[in-house]
Amino acid sequence: MVLANQLSQAAAVTVIDADPNRPFQSWERGGNAPTNLKIVADVDEENIIDKIEDAAENTPFVIVDLEGTASKIVVLAVSQADLVIIPTQGSQLDAEQAGRALKVIRQQEKMAPLARSQRPHSRGGCMMAERAPAFGDLGDFETRKPSQRADPRILDEIAEANGFPSRSARITDTESNPDSLTSRKPRRYTTGRNRQINVKASDATVALFYRIADELEQPLGAVLELALKALEAERGDKTDNT
Repeated sequence: MVLANQLSQAAAVTVIDADPNRPFQSWERGGNAPTNLKIVADVDEENIIDKIEDAAENTPFVIVDLEGTASKIVVLAVSQADLVIIPTQGSQLDAEQAGRALKVIRQQEKMAPLARSQRPHSRGGCMMAERAPAFGDLGDFETRKPSQRADPRILDEIAEANGFPSRSARITDTESNPDSLTSRKPRRYTTGRNRQINVKASDATVALFYRIADELEQPLGAVLELALKALEAERGDKTDNT
């Protein structure tokens, strides 16, 4: 937010607010956003690359704000980035997660070099005798035309290999027809659960999981807890009977 605000003092900036909590959108609604800063909030995995390309054609600076979790949308955004900033704190967990993000960036550099090499860079390297103001001369940064995109199959491979799962809410119409996928409404609950696990499951299992959650009107974490408790009780009964 500070970076976007400072850049907008000297050049036009677009912020892609891809965090589900929409912090930039809330900031804008409070009347605090500069007039030279545009915020785009209707972003998901399906349209984020289009949104970034559209913004890059209209403003010289595009900042993508992502949620602090490993998800496929992060891989998609990185595929369009000239610079990636990874915020971290002084903890082992943060260091490990930052390492995962760096691995994704390096893999993209190796697996999709053509798309990156075709991007125009508006400012070349130079030597300066005096220190210049950080945001004092941004006039020579220009908008850019869309370049060749990285192969979506490569991005999917990178996301899956590094445990960056898709957050798109998709389920099957019926358990017997796993090929008929439809969109789901976003789920948001305020709970005390703050740990994430990534597991692989069949389409039928995912559909069943979501259907039970809908019927119980409970978040997915609560349904998982209920299922584990039921399984534990069932195993206990079998142990007692033997």
